[in-house]
Amino acid sequence: MEGHGEVEHLSTVNPLVKFEGNVLIIENHEKEKRLPSSKLDFSVMAKEFNKIELWSERSGTNIRETFAINFLVGLLPTIFDVGMDSLAVNDYLRGTYYVKNGGESNCSGIYPEYPPKNYSETQTECFEKDPVFGYVTLFFLFFPGMGFSFWTFLNLSNFLRGTDYTFRQNACFFIFFTPLTLLVCISFPFQLLAVNLVALLNNGDQWTLLTTKYSIAEGLYDASLQFCVQLFIVFTMADRIPSIIQYLSLFGSIVMLAYTRIEAHLLDDGGHVMPIREKIIKTLKLIPIFLSNSIFKLGSIGLICSLLRLNAMTFYGAFALLWILFYFLFNQGCLSRRYYHLILGVMLHAVSIGKIPGQIKMVQANLGEKRHKTRAKKLTTRNQMENIIFQNILWLIINSIMLITLTILANVQPDVTLWTLFPFTPDSKYTLDSMPIHKYCHILTPVIISCGLLSLVLIICQWGCGDAKVDNGEDIVMEGEEEEDISGENAELDDPSVQAKVADKLEPVLNLIISASDNQLDN
Repeated sequence: MEGHGEVEHLSTVNPLVKFEGNVLIIENHEKEKRLPSSKLDFSVMAKEFNKIELWSERSGTNIRETFAINFLVGLLPTIFDVGMDSLAVNDYLRGTYYVKNGGESNCSGIYPEYPPKNYSETQTECFEKDPVFGYVTLFFLFFPGMGFSFWTFLNLSNFLRGTDYTFRQNACFFIFFTPLTLLVCISFPFQLLAVNLVALLNNGDQWTLLTTKYSIAEGLYDASLQFCVQLFIVFTMADRIPSIIQYLSLFGSIVMLAYTRIEAHLLDDGGHVMPIREKIIKTLKLIPIFLSNSIFKLGSIGLICSLLRLNAMTFYGAFALLWILFYFLFNQGCLSRRYYHLILGVMLHAVSIGKIPGQIKMVQANLGEKRHKTRAKKLTTRNQMENIIFQNILWLIINSIMLITLTILANVQPDVTLWTLFPFTPDSKYTLDSMPIHKYCHILTPVIISCGLLSLVLIICQWGCGDAKVDNGEDIVMEGEEEEDISGENAELDDPSVQAKVADKLEPVLNLIISASDNQLDN
């Protein structure tokens, strides 16, 4: 009876401990609600590639269902998006016919083998090449490999080598690693297709997670940039009707970006292991938010770049430098760290909606000291929602002010003179009315801003403001106590390899990049 009394005392002190009959029950709600990790585990992934996991213990219905779902929502959209971008590259480099208003005199270039054609009484088909646009489109097609594929391959190589640190420190590491790294960096579209092909048969959690991360990288670093480029081309070349390939490329890019950002949003909720029906329902609910948000942000970037031309680099570059300044002020302790979470993910929020992690890192680097000081800070769901709302209001204000200003100038004073690249080209200028798209600003600007307002309203109505308690149920501590000093962990590196030492030295720079971009691609 004495032991029973002790248990009753425990149940009084801790409501998670209960006594029913002669059985001691410990309810661990934290463990029940703990979600699968979004970190790749190559050791678990390797076990998924065996006959039992792939074939023997799976029913024919499960195999067919996995194949059909991954083909329709994974491989097919990927083939469409990559295919349209590839065809656009081909059209820009090798040339194609475009319908332009007016006669043959409006054709920008004359190719004897491809003479102009009469399309109608007022329109002419002109054969034109755009090699610059073609190479830019091609570059962005492979761009994700330079970041995401590189770090994925690095983690895979670390797994394959295990704890053989001496191997990493000798010349063999550089001999084998360098050429393979270059190959990985320049082959992202083929990796994306290969990963989605394997996913037709492999429904393992880790391979599904890898496929999801490849899709997220494609959406953020390829589809978003491709949409801006194609929109810039359409707006800049407003004197010609966009080709079918351009329309399809724009459609594929915006849909792929919205879908992959939904995948990224669901990843923190265990989206890669979520039942397919539940995932479909949640995805359908999120489509209006992410689609309207992407249209506003990418449409704003495309229209602003089309009207400002190279001045857009000055415009957005000024905000980038201002963000870096605030980043360092927060990390060095010059500004209160309780507001640090508001500035995170700025690059991601510039093109879509991001979700910062539940724990963030701050790196304080002092000149003259050998080691930098690193702190980890836990965030609440309210902190995450504050970040989303703040960033979306910020970009809504920034883009709207510039769009409204340009629209007023285009309608009131279209012959206004602008520097080609402020403030570096005082002798090179152009007029706003020399950009054909200025005639349509009064239509495009209200549509784009309306999408931004709609997106912000949907975010607040559907997601609310989050919970003010951390995941373990403790109240928020907004002073220094919530920060955990982990500089000692960096000092005692278990990995003495060259790349580990380099990564440790570059941690302030790497943390800056991660803080501005998508942490969910961190493998």
